[in-house]
Formats: sequence, structure tokens, C-alpha cells
Amino acid sequence: MRNQKTVFWINLIVSIVLIAAGAFIAGFVGFNTDSTTSDTYIIEVRDMLRLTDDARDALQDYCTDELNDSCSVNTVKVSESSATGATVLEFAVTAGSDEEASAAAESLRSAISSASIDGVDATLITVSHHQSENVPYYTYIWRTAIGIGASLVLLFLYAAIRFKLSAGISVLVAGVHDVLLTLALVALLRIPAGVGLIGVAVFSFLLSAFLSMTVFSKVRSLRNAEDTKSLAAGEMAAVSVRDNRKLIVMTAIFAALFCVILGVIGFFVGLDLTWIMLATLVAVVVSVCSSLFLAPSMYVVLKG
Repeated sequence: MRNQKTVFWINLIVSIVLIAAGAFIAGFVGFNTDSTTSDTYIIEVRDMLRLTDDARDALQDYCTDELNDSCSVNTVKVSESSATGATVLEFAVTAGSDEEASAAAESLRSAISSASIDGVDATLITVSHHQSENVPYYTYIWRTAIGIGASLVLLFLYAAIRFKLSAGISVLVAGVHDVLLTLALVALLRIPAGVGLIGVAVFSFLLSAFLSMTVFSKVRSLRNAEDTKSLAAGEMAAVSVRDNRKLIVMTAIFAALFCVILGVIGFFVGLDLTWIMLATLVAVVVSVCSSLFLAPSMYVVLKG
């Protein structure tokens, strides 16, 4: 039991230091935000006629190359006007200001007018720009925090009734710990974070709840069995961790593989999910360590 108490205090101190450091970085420097957290500028290239597929692709490639010289192109949306059938290309670009986006649009307009693009009549091309406003991502964070907070209360009540109060407190603390530590590590490691960070926080909470309750489900079984109910809390926690270690590790492996598969799928469909994938992998590692060390050792301390 003494070893488990030592493990608990080591985990607690290390976690508090990391969470405090992450909170400092997030508060004074901010997260390393991606393009989903800021307003996006749209540069629209419109042909008055419906272009052939080859001509449209040639125009898109030409515009992308030209825009990348002055600003970064994030995505390209291709559509047709419902009224006239005209080809419309919308380039979402990263620009520091409206003036910078306006200059990029004007530069593109000038370049197209003097360019020779197969199947495209430059005199029929118009170029304009406008700003696409994003809802600040911290708005989503607050909404998610309220949702996770309400879920934590329900989780605590369920765990306290099913596994006793000490286990309920341990599950509650583990859930809060895992979400906060995951966000802190994302800030410390400077992993680009945006709206997708909300999903990472929710994933961290759900995985933490599942793994912690897996451990305490075994503790409950030991407590109710005739031949093991006399065991001390430390022994029950140790047996539970030992018996569930394989399940916890396999769950972590499958979760990590799922993240990697999503990242690969995103690559092939044109979505950059690399940073979300890395943040989710951090959440997996944190939740596994918490369920194997923090939650069981805290249970022992509370029972002691």
C-alpha cells in the first residue's frame, strides 16, 4: 500500500506541474492555433461560362500557384452558379488582413488577364474576395466544458453508487485530470489546435471514464467475492490493474490505430488531420497512464 501511495503522490505532483505549465503557456502565449480558429479570406474566381473539366482544372492549378506566392491556400471549393451555370472557384486563403487579401486578389486578376490558359477566355474571368468569419473556438471550448462538467457529475454519481464513494471520487478526478493534462500537453508541445481540439477533449474524457471504470469493476468483483473480500484496498487495486492491464493496453492500441486510420483517410480525401491525430494520441497515452497508476493509487489513498 505504501508503494501505491508513493505512486499516487508522484503522479499528482508531476501532473500538477505539467497542467500548471500548460495553463501558463495557454494563458499567456496561447495554443498554437490552426486556420480553423481565425477568420478566413475567400478569393473567388468566376468564369461567365461553364468551363470544361480540363479548362477548370487548368485554371484551378494556375490560380493556386499564383496565390501561394503571396498567401497560403488552405482549401479550394469548386461549384457552378445555379442561375447561369458559370464555373466558380473559391480559394480559402490565409491572409494577415483584408488589405493583404485584396492585394492577392488584384495580383491574381492581373496575372490571369495576361496568362494563356487552355480553354479559358481571360476576358470572361472575374476575381473578387470577401471574409468568412469563424465562430471563436473558445466559444466551442466553453460549451464543451459545460457538457463535460455535467457528464462528470453524472459519471461520479454512477460510479459512487455502483463502485462506492472512494471509487466514484477516483473516477471523477481521473476524468478531470486526463482532460486537463491532455490540453496542457497540447499547449506545451505546441501541437496546432483548433476546433478539432474540442473532439480531442471529449475523446479523452470518454476513454478515461471507460478505462477507469474497467479497473473499478474488477475491484467491485473482488470485494463481493467470498475468497477475496478480506483483501486490503491496495491488494484489490493491484489485482485489478494486473488483470485488466492487457485489456487497457489493447484498448489503447485500437484507439491509436483508429486515430492513424483517420489521419490516412483524411490525407487521401484532402483533409489534414495530422495534428488532431497527434493530439488524440496524447489523450490515449494520458488516459492509459491514468487508469493504470493514478486512479487505482488514489483509490488506495482514499480507502487508507
